[in-house]
Amino acid sequence: MAFTLANWTCISSSLNEGQITVTPFGGSPTVLNAPNVFVYGSPNDALATIAAADYFLSIFANLSVGDIIFVNGTDGSNMYIVATSSSTGVTVSSFTASGSVGTSNIQNNAVTFAKMQEIATHTLLGNPTGGTTEVSEVTLGNGLEFSGTTLRVPLTTMRYVAVAVTAAEFNGAYAAPKLLIANGGANTLHVVHRAVLAMTFVSAAYAAGGPVALQYDSTVHGAGVLATNAQKAADFFAVASDAFQFEGASGDDSDILFTAGVNKGIYLSNTTGAFTTGDSTWVAHIWYSTIPTV
Repeated sequence: MAFTLANWTCISSSLNEGQITVTPFGGSPTVLNAPNVFVYGSPNDALATIAAADYFLSIFANLSVGDIIFVNGTDGSNMYIVATSSSTGVTVSSFTASGSVGTSNIQNNAVTFAKMQEIATHTLLGNPTGGTTEVSEVTLGNGLEFSGTTLRVPLTTMRYVAVAVTAAEFNGAYAAPKLLIANGGANTLHVVHRAVLAMTFVSAAYAAGGPVALQYDSTVHGAGVLATNAQKAADFFAVASDAFQFEGASGDDSDILFTAGVNKGIYLSNTTGAFTTGDSTWVAHIWYSTIPTV
């Protein structure tokens, strides 16, 4: 579209002719007077069209460098400063405030994320220097990754988890295996590197029962595919606080482990029969990784 004179208004004082440059004989040029202020509205043109070079060329004679134009376009409002004005060209630039806006002058929640500076893909914001400074970009190291909008440790990195196990859960793990690590999702496999069962002795020792192990899925009676070695039942008849270490399963079980372990949780169970009489509590400490299977 084009400039429409009917939509143009000067709101300056009638005696104000805008900024002018005066050069006295033998002197230096001096900018005098205040800028003129205009209002322009267009029901047809967007701000980008209005701000383009030479949109106001037809009224160049009314404009001086530094004049201010308040504009309403079809897509919003803005304020422009006349940058150049002559019979061959008129350009404007968007008004820019000098200095900074005090924090007290910004309303709470007024600045949205969309209005903040763009940053590189998968970049954190923070203060990596430790001193008092502005927020800056923090590049992710090898030990972290984004999964959508979630920052996490890569699944393939060894992780650690501690799970409390009550005396009732330990005694009942034969018929109701205790979940220690939830399944990792489709096409994933938990690989247990090491585990420790730490017992806090209360008053009564465990008895009976059968070998204890970590297994894939919740198959009863410890009949699931092993994720660790199995440890003999007598080791758990301790009468004082103790810890029992397990190593990850490997070797001949690897082909069965893969097919039976994909997207399966890790459970504590035992074979032969349930433990009895014991009242001591446990914490299962597990070091593991989650690997993709496709």
